[in-house]
Amino acid sequence: MASKASLSDWIIVALCLLFFYWVASTFFNVNSIWGLLIFFIGFAVYFTPSLVAYRNRKKQATAIYVLNFFLGWTFIGWVVALVWGCMKD
Repeated sequence: MASKASLSDWIIVALCLLFFYWVASTFFNVNSIWGLLIFFIGFAVYFTPSLVAYRNRKKQATAIYVLNFFLGWTFIGWVVALVWGCMKD
């Protein structure tokens, strides 16, 4: 069973949602249902390595999140964060 999310976890999620909303509104029409769908799917896919690290209760989950946030837009950074999140401590 995963531990409960703290207030700081929810603040980080809210900030990431705002960031992705800004990106999606810049490139897509988020006023349509398809734009919102692309927004939420993109958010989920982008932060998959962070979610995997959190669910696996990694000691370095914060470092994985930071790597994912700043270098996840590069495919290599995203893959490194995903592999790091899947590895045993």
